Amino acid sequence: MGNKKFIFSADDFGINNTINRGVLDGYNAGVITSASLCANGSEFNAAVNEILPDCPGLKINAHLNISYGKALSGSSFITDNRNRLNNTFLTLCSMAANPKGLNAIEKEFRAQIEKITEYKNIDCINSRGNIHCIPAIFKLTCKLAADYNIPYI
Repeated sequence: MGNKKFIFSADDFGINNTINRGVLDGYNAGVITSASLCANGSEFNAAVNEILPDCPGLKINAHLNISYGKALSGSSFITDNRNRLNNTFLTLCSMAANPKGLNAIEKEFRAQIEKITEYKNIDCINSRGNIHCIPAIFKLTCKLAADYNIPYI
């Protein structure tokens, strides 16, 4: 079987303090080696300022999120009138088929990636609800990975 490797990654880092604390505890226990960070999570600042400094070897994934929380880009095409994201998988399938929708998604993804890279390099891109598996969004995700030199999706 050769050199197989198992990566145990924490999901939704930055969403709330309970998850943030769980990432720290899992890292300190030697179980968690990477975490998927939500740039638009309500506890993003706590994640990067309070948890990351205590986890120097933690690899960070961009956990792209356009289905929950506040948008970073301010694009009204993907948000409600309070700048909140509330998109279902099916809604996003429809949005991704529209050039204006795909442009709004790209703008939001770029804002999230750039916010994370202010603190740490990104090792992988994934998404909340696996929306990066929608074909047009997957193609966009591949483009962004190349643009930002992110090696894995």
